[in-house]
Amino acid sequence: EFPYKCPICGKGIKLKGSVKRHIREKHLNIRVPCQFCGRLFTQRSNMTIHLRSCQAVKETNIGVPCQICGKFFRHKRSMIRHMKERHFNYRVNCPICSRQFTQKAAMLKHKDRSHIKEKHLNIRHTCQVCKKEFTQKSTMQIHMRKLHMKSYTCKQCNYSSPKFYNIRRHVMTKHDPTNNKLICPVCGRSCGDKFQLRLHVENVHGNGEKKYECPYRPCNRKFAWKCGWKSHVKNVSDAEMAFHRIPCPECGKLFAYRRSVSRHIREKHLNIRVNCPKCNRAFTQRCKMLYHLTNCTGRLSL
Repeated sequence: EFPYKCPICGKGIKLKGSVKRHIREKHLNIRVPCQFCGRLFTQRSNMTIHLRSCQAVKETNIGVPCQICGKFFRHKRSMIRHMKERHFNYRVNCPICSRQFTQKAAMLKHKDRSHIKEKHLNIRHTCQVCKKEFTQKSTMQIHMRKLHMKSYTCKQCNYSSPKFYNIRRHVMTKHDPTNNKLICPVCGRSCGDKFQLRLHVENVHGNGEKKYECPYRPCNRKFAWKCGWKSHVKNVSDAEMAFHRIPCPECGKLFAYRRSVSRHIREKHLNIRVNCPKCNRAFTQRCKMLYHLTNCTGRLSL
């Protein structure tokens, strides 16, 4: 299963390019530091991704500021794109279906995939195993990976995954007694990695501090979790949207987020329902139906 081996420790490696990365990270101990906060990374690409959310960059206000909301960007082109999409509401329409996009490249990609290649030329991507046809190659690849590709199974339990590194991580965290698990300094609970330990400390022992603030000045809403902050910033395009100013095109009701408008139209105006396969009870959301399905007896309760 491992055609390549490390010449130093003899560890089996699946890809040839991973041998060099393994030697550089494990044996030569080469690290790439962040020039603002000093955090070390094993790969330069990880350091580049870290710069997007580095707190030291935000505190020093290094970069090009937005003239409206004051948000800083590393490049001028990123600031221009931000102003066009968030403040000037710049959109590019598809000439065939009138679907809106924030960037011209995304519109051209949609037009090439959905209208030219697949609709007019009638191009289909067929699964080589079950002969099922798909309009997009990426969808066919996901289908192949989930249903037909080789699946790796843990030898000690029934856990299986199509990716080998998931099995390796599962064995290290669940079955390896020599694994140096991280211990919570407060309650002593063991966690598999640093990310799980940080989530445990913030969720269980956190003091409720909200350190993530909305960059739009009139809003200034704060969040304790970064994922909630990202979702808020993604859905709030300008200061007005932070104060419930997105109207429904049908009835005019105001909402704070775009996803709330879409859910309102789907439930109230289009009357879309999801039925339980056992008792045929109708729900407005699929998540509610799945929660009901766990305790469904098969009979419709009146």
